[in-house]
Amino acid sequence: MKFKCFVFPSKLLLSVMAAVALSVASANASAIEWSEEKTRLLSDINHHPTEVINSIEARLANASVSVHEQARYHYILSDAYYALFLGDEALVEAQKALSLAQQSDDEEFIQACNIKVARAYDTMADASPGIEYAQRALSWAVENQSPSVQIDAMIALGSINLTIVNLVEALDYFTQAYRIAQQHELDTVAPHIASFIALVYEAQEKSRSAIPYFEESARYYRQTDNQVELSNSLYGLGLAYGKIHQLDKAVDYFNESMAISVEIGDKQGEAYTTQALFDVLLSSNEEHSSEQLAQLMPMLDEAIDTFRQSNNVHLEVGTLLIKAKWLERNALLEQAFEIIEQLEILVAEHDITLHKATILLLRAKLHAESGDYAAAYQTLQAARQEEVKRRQETDEERFQQLRAGFELDQKAYENRLLAETNARQTAELAVNKRDQTIVALIIAVLVGLIFAIVFMYFSIRRQHQQLERLAQTDELTALYNRRQTFLLLDREKKLAVRQNQPLSVAIADLDDFKYINDTYGHQVGDDVLRHVGECIKRDFRNTDIIGRIGGEEFLFVFPSAACEEVAVALRQFMDECKVLPAALSAYSDIKVAFSIGLVDAQDQESVTHTLAQADNLMYQAKANGKDQVVY
Repeated sequence: MKFKCFVFPSKLLLSVMAAVALSVASANASAIEWSEEKTRLLSDINHHPTEVINSIEARLANASVSVHEQARYHYILSDAYYALFLGDEALVEAQKALSLAQQSDDEEFIQACNIKVARAYDTMADASPGIEYAQRALSWAVENQSPSVQIDAMIALGSINLTIVNLVEALDYFTQAYRIAQQHELDTVAPHIASFIALVYEAQEKSRSAIPYFEESARYYRQTDNQVELSNSLYGLGLAYGKIHQLDKAVDYFNESMAISVEIGDKQGEAYTTQALFDVLLSSNEEHSSEQLAQLMPMLDEAIDTFRQSNNVHLEVGTLLIKAKWLERNALLEQAFEIIEQLEILVAEHDITLHKATILLLRAKLHAESGDYAAAYQTLQAARQEEVKRRQETDEERFQQLRAGFELDQKAYENRLLAETNARQTAELAVNKRDQTIVALIIAVLVGLIFAIVFMYFSIRRQHQQLERLAQTDELTALYNRRQTFLLLDREKKLAVRQNQPLSVAIADLDDFKYINDTYGHQVGDDVLRHVGECIKRDFRNTDIIGRIGGEEFLFVFPSAACEEVAVALRQFMDECKVLPAALSAYSDIKVAFSIGLVDAQDQESVTHTLAQADNLMYQAKANGKDQVVY
């Protein structure tokens, strides 16, 4: 699942981009000089994009096709791949079109290709390279007073800003394009831009504002029988109505969108819609939703297969998680456990951190429902640790929020105490006999509030200290992590220069570690890294700085120590690492050895030079046969 940063499905974003590309091409037909054949191909993308691709590839196989014709064929191919949500292929075709167009003097078509490349980049993990292409086209359009190219460039810039979550600027570009389209009566363009405006409102979680724009585009697509874009506008309406809890409307729109996807053979679109529909129904507790979910289960399995075949790992994980929740709700615990195991393998292989805590929470729930409360508790603890790990980059911000909340609570407590004091005074005048009881109650409340405030303060402080420690430590080896190790190295380098003291720095790389992982699995590899971490903590001084800076790479910093004595200590450490613990000694061919490059950092110009020199010596140790220290 290629999600935008604000977690909005790319099915809708890519389809809207493709739709606008087609509409602008149509609006500029006379300027760009599309032939009747190519106009028909552009129109056919709305119904049969795969057939268009096959048809153009057959034409391009003909060696007699001119450069002019090739450029336009690749341009149309890029649109066709957009319609099928294949961003990588769309970028390749757009770049080919631009390269060929630059061999001609058709400046307007060159700018259209620039915009096509910008939109293609917007489907990549890093959308920023597309900005230059779109700005180039926008500058040309303003200078040459070309509203159609200006609209298209603004849409591309708006889309890229949408990708990088600059929503205010994205909405500004889209509304400008929408206004220009209305001013120039480009009735075939404005409804497509409405889809983009709706998309921004969805990203801002303003579903009610998005709905009128989705409806505008859907009306136009119905009138023009544009099935691809109609399917995606209906999909957007389903999402929007689902978020405002109008379930019946959401289901109707999803079903209509899915029917169109099935009719035009859009397997990816069908999979996206199935997943979204299932998720909406799963969030409902209505009885008829359970029946619909059971009927949708075979289609959900097909969606999972589709995402797996297209290597769409993120959406495969999300859909499997939805299925596991459904199985748990229906007490199919054994099947749910099987899905959880698949999910854990996927997130480990692809380092997907977003769903780890959710998966662990669901596993804990399944353990509890199975009666295994000990396992449920352990898994719940692991889920909490994963959540802490995922948020450790923002621990300071979260602490500030907690502190602000604490101050607000404290103020509320003070206001509440004042109100209670006033109530006590009123009660004293009215009911003299209850004075002692009221005073006792107020004192009890005060003591409770004070204890609560003190407890909250120390809990928050302890949590902050724990998060700070996690932010500096490698979880697997309990050594410093990469960031903290480099910070401490920089500090020690400055001290060594100022005090004219030696500073030895070594980079150590585990020999043949990939073989261990590939042969015995990552669990055994992790055991090897833990063994190395334990040896390091036993063998070296408290003043030595040692951290894990890569998968199997470690950085050693020895203040006030010359390379000769450090080399002896490192060799002793290497010998101790070869004595394997019981958990690893069962594997006869596992050998824990290092290639180490050692330098005197005081002699180096900077930390960067120090690391480069140590790294070079480490690779020299590798070349010399491994299992040795070179300095």
